[in-house]
Amino acid sequence: ADAAASRRRLRLRCLDEVLAQWPPTAAGEVVDLVRVKAAGSEAHIVAGLRGHLAQRRVRRLLAECNQDAEAKIVEMMRQFPWYVRSSDRLAKGNNPVLFVLADD
Repeated sequence: ADAAASRRRLRLRCLDEVLAQWPPTAAGEVVDLVRVKAAGSEAHIVAGLRGHLAQRRVRRLLAECNQDAEAKIVEMMRQFPWYVRSSDRLAKGNNPVLFVLADD
């Protein structure tokens, strides 16, 4: 029984799935700010938000990440031209990347 339990995989939900079940966003509301800070997994987390980004349901996306993750996120966000990268310097240390919904 222990061997079978240790081989079981746990599927984590992506942000699109989590937000789809959250009452305010399930009704079609826009999320004001999504902040991502996850010690190297930021690009994966942003990838899991593609559905909401494609539907313009996130007003601002802030990711605090290293340069590699920053480059991946910037590349990924090119598919959503309605988001513009803010040039504001937000914090020292990590590379904060802020994208804002342009038609907001």
